[in-house]
Amino acid sequence: MDPGLKYISIDVEACANGRGHNDRTPCWVAAVDVNGQVLLNEVICVPNIYNPLTALTGLSREQILAGKHFDEVRASLIRLLCPHTTVLVGCHPQSDIDWMKLQLGTHFAASIDLAEILKVWNPRYENYLYFSLSKMAFGLLGKQIQDAAHVTAQDALSSLGS
Repeated sequence: MDPGLKYISIDVEACANGRGHNDRTPCWVAAVDVNGQVLLNEVICVPNIYNPLTALTGLSREQILAGKHFDEVRASLIRLLCPHTTVLVGCHPQSDIDWMKLQLGTHFAASIDLAEILKVWNPRYENYLYFSLSKMAFGLLGKQIQDAAHVTAQDALSSLGS
């Protein structure tokens, strides 16, 4: 790792704000640094929540409705980032980047997609196999995550090997 860079992992969970497959919106964001320090761990209020997707988010409808406004949480996240030195690390981080409306060069310098780095070619089916964050954490770190209620900060920590 380059000591001049600031490595941060973010993880965003989304609840349903409609009945369609893509009707999802951020409801929880966590950010951690390479030392395992949780820098941000905020629930985002979704006033038009359709379903909290508790099995995926780990949050109840009441917890989401009691969260902070998206713009407030996004501003807190942006204060942690530097457009010249922050590298966002995660498993498919682009979706988290998109959900939090972050821009390369404006809010962060680069991103590292662990799923792309650790993909494996399958010669039988002539395609790549991609592993989930929980499989990568178990295979590389011997660490089991997401064994009970989902915890966003735990996912972010696992992306950085903590």
